[in-house]
Amino acid sequence: MNLKNKRNYSIVAHADADGAPTASVFRNEGLEGARVAGEATVAVRHAAAAPDVDVLVKKGNNVTALGPFGNGEQLGEVPLGKGNYELGLALPGTTDPVFGYFAQKFAKNETYYVYAFGAVGNGTLALVVHNIR
Repeated sequence: MNLKNKRNYSIVAHADADGAPTASVFRNEGLEGARVAGEATVAVRHAAAAPDVDVLVKKGNNVTALGPFGNGEQLGEVPLGKGNYELGLALPGTTDPVFGYFAQKFAKNETYYVYAFGAVGNGTLALVVHNIR
Protein backbone atom coordinates (compact mmCIF):
# COMPACT_ATOMS: atom_id res chain seq x y z
CA MET A 1 0.00 0.00 0.00
CA ASN A 2 1.46 3.34 -1.04
CA LEU A 3 0.05 6.36 0.79
CA LYS A 4 1.18 9.85 -0.17
CA ASN A 5 2.52 12.35 2.33
CA LYS A 6 0.16 15.12 3.51
CA ARG A 7 -2.98 13.30 2.36
CA ASN A 8 -5.87 12.12 4.49
CA TYR A 9 -7.20 8.58 4.09
CA SER A 10 -9.78 6.26 5.59
CA ILE A 11 -8.76 2.59 5.67
CA VAL A 12 -11.72 0.27 6.04
CA ALA A 13 -11.65 -3.45 6.84
CA HIS A 14 -14.67 -5.15 5.28
CA ALA A 15 -15.84 -8.11 3.22
CA ASP A 16 -15.42 -8.19 -0.54
CA ALA A 17 -18.39 -8.85 -2.85
CA ASP A 18 -18.03 -12.60 -2.21
CA GLY A 19 -17.73 -12.24 1.59
CA ALA A 20 -13.95 -12.72 1.94
CA PRO A 21 -12.04 -10.35 4.27
CA THR A 22 -10.34 -7.39 2.61
CA ALA A 23 -9.49 -3.74 3.20
CA SER A 24 -9.96 -0.63 1.10
CA VAL A 25 -8.19 2.71 1.16
CA PHE A 26 -10.29 5.79 0.46
CA ARG A 27 -8.76 9.23 0.02
CA ASN A 28 -10.70 11.88 1.93
CA GLU A 29 -10.84 14.56 -0.73
CA GLY A 30 -13.14 16.88 1.24
CA LEU A 31 -10.35 17.64 3.69
CA GLU A 32 -8.24 18.97 0.86
CA GLY A 33 -10.48 21.73 -0.48
CA ALA A 34 -12.86 19.80 -2.74
CA ARG A 35 -15.94 21.28 -1.08
CA VAL A 36 -18.26 23.65 -2.91
CA ALA A 37 -18.99 26.73 -0.78
CA GLY A 38 -22.48 26.62 0.71
CA GLU A 39 -23.08 22.98 -0.30
CA ALA A 40 -22.83 19.69 1.51
CA THR A 41 -20.43 17.22 -0.09
CA VAL A 42 -21.35 13.52 -0.05
CA ALA A 43 -19.23 10.49 -0.94
CA VAL A 44 -20.56 6.94 -0.78
CA ARG A 45 -18.20 4.02 -0.17
CA HIS A 46 -19.09 0.42 -1.00
CA ALA A 47 -17.76 -1.90 1.69
CA ALA A 48 -20.56 -4.47 1.63
CA ALA A 49 -20.56 -8.11 0.57
CA ALA A 50 -22.86 -7.18 -2.29
CA PRO A 51 -22.81 -6.69 -6.07
CA ASP A 52 -22.48 -3.34 -7.85
CA VAL A 53 -25.16 -0.84 -6.84
CA ASP A 54 -26.53 2.59 -7.64
CA VAL A 55 -27.02 5.08 -4.83
CA LEU A 56 -30.47 6.66 -4.78
CA VAL A 57 -30.65 10.25 -3.57
CA LYS A 58 -34.24 11.32 -2.94
CA LYS A 59 -35.45 14.81 -2.09
CA GLY A 60 -39.22 15.16 -2.09
CA ASN A 61 -40.50 13.26 -5.13
CA ASN A 62 -37.24 13.61 -7.10
CA VAL A 63 -34.98 10.56 -7.18
CA THR A 64 -31.49 10.64 -8.69
CA ALA A 65 -29.55 7.41 -9.23
CA LEU A 66 -25.76 7.74 -8.98
CA GLY A 67 -23.46 4.94 -10.04
CA PRO A 68 -23.00 2.12 -10.54
CA PHE A 69 -20.06 1.34 -8.31
CA GLY A 70 -18.66 -1.84 -6.82
CA ASN A 71 -17.16 -3.22 -3.66
CA GLY A 72 -14.11 -1.25 -2.53
CA GLU A 73 -15.02 1.74 -4.69
CA GLN A 74 -16.09 5.26 -3.81
CA LEU A 75 -18.83 7.09 -5.62
CA GLY A 76 -17.39 10.56 -6.10
CA GLU A 77 -17.84 13.51 -3.86
CA VAL A 78 -21.13 14.97 -4.97
CA PRO A 79 -22.18 18.49 -3.94
CA LEU A 80 -25.75 18.63 -2.62
CA GLY A 81 -27.77 21.54 -1.34
CA LYS A 82 -28.24 21.55 2.41
CA GLY A 83 -31.40 19.93 3.70
CA ASN A 84 -33.15 16.63 4.28
CA TYR A 85 -32.64 13.74 1.90
CA GLU A 86 -33.38 10.05 1.76
CA LEU A 87 -30.68 7.62 0.64
CA GLY A 88 -31.06 4.10 -0.67
CA LEU A 89 -29.29 1.44 -2.71
CA ALA A 90 -30.62 -0.09 -5.91
CA LEU A 91 -29.47 -2.54 -8.54
CA PRO A 92 -27.73 -0.67 -11.38
CA GLY A 93 -30.12 1.03 -13.76
CA THR A 94 -33.15 0.85 -11.46
CA THR A 95 -34.72 3.22 -8.95
CA ASP A 96 -36.42 0.61 -6.76
CA PRO A 97 -34.42 0.46 -3.51
CA VAL A 98 -33.15 -2.93 -2.39
CA PHE A 99 -31.99 -1.20 0.78
CA GLY A 100 -33.35 1.98 2.30
CA TYR A 101 -34.51 4.63 2.16
CA PHE A 102 -33.03 6.22 5.27
CA ALA A 103 -33.29 9.87 6.22
CA GLN A 104 -30.19 12.04 6.38
CA LYS A 105 -29.86 15.76 6.95
CA PHE A 106 -26.95 17.43 5.19
CA ALA A 107 -25.57 20.77 6.43
CA LYS A 108 -23.81 23.27 4.20
CA ASN A 109 -20.02 23.33 4.16
CA GLU A 110 -19.69 19.81 5.59
CA THR A 111 -18.42 16.62 3.96
CA TYR A 112 -20.30 13.37 4.59
CA TYR A 113 -18.99 9.86 4.02
CA VAL A 114 -21.67 7.18 3.70
CA TYR A 115 -20.51 3.56 4.00
CA ALA A 116 -22.52 0.54 2.90
CA PHE A 117 -21.31 -2.48 4.87
CA GLY A 118 -22.44 -5.93 5.98
CA ALA A 119 -23.93 -8.52 3.65
CA VAL A 120 -27.10 -8.79 1.62
CA GLY A 121 -27.37 -12.57 2.10
CA ASN A 122 -27.48 -12.62 5.90
CA GLY A 123 -29.50 -9.47 6.56
CA THR A 124 -26.63 -7.40 7.98
CA LEU A 125 -26.52 -4.78 5.21
CA ALA A 126 -26.43 -1.32 6.78
CA LEU A 127 -25.33 2.24 6.13
CA VAL A 128 -23.24 4.38 8.45
CA VAL A 129 -22.53 8.08 7.99
CA HIS A 130 -19.73 10.21 9.37
CA ASN A 131 -19.13 13.83 8.58
CA ILE A 132 -16.21 16.21 8.58
CA ARG A 133 -16.68 19.89 9.22
